[in-house]
Amino acid sequence: MRGIETTTDAYMAAHEHAMIIFLPPLLEMIVLPNTSERKAKRQPISSYHDDRKWFDDEYLQRVFDPPQDGKPPEYRVAELWYKDPAQWKWIGWREWSCFWALNDKFYYQEFENGIILGVFPTGKTISESQIFTITNNGVWSSRISSSVGAPACDEKTLNVNGVVIHGHFTKLKVSS
Repeated sequence: MRGIETTTDAYMAAHEHAMIIFLPPLLEMIVLPNTSERKAKRQPISSYHDDRKWFDDEYLQRVFDPPQDGKPPEYRVAELWYKDPAQWKWIGWREWSCFWALNDKFYYQEFENGIILGVFPTGKTISESQIFTITNNGVWSSRISSSVGAPACDEKTLNVNGVVIHGHFTKLKVSS
């Protein structure tokens, strides 16, 4: 067991069939399926760099060609999907996303058999906060926390490498 770690950077995106979380210090994408038929996955990422094209909605629309009512993947998810569509297409189109940088704190703690991370919002009004537990065998859960508030996603002012990131929150479907 390691101690509790803190980061000020985090990315969270809801897709049709999975929730995606990325904490840069972990160098891995955490994939939380909306159904228990699939296991959660911690996808290692070999390096951390931001290529502007993975934030460029026009570029992503051309590359992924989502349906009219769908949004393409973005950020590291888009890069991974592009490199290996067979492993990523199942998550479906992006519903919303948010990238936090420098202003808020996120916590995580790795254990022998998994990881706990949070605190993330559950809804557009951030009425509740949630903490995720992911085991090494792919089982995950989300618990509501009333003692710690989740950071807001300020989609009007947030940008990464000069590219504005858009997002909004909706209620997460909790898997057991």
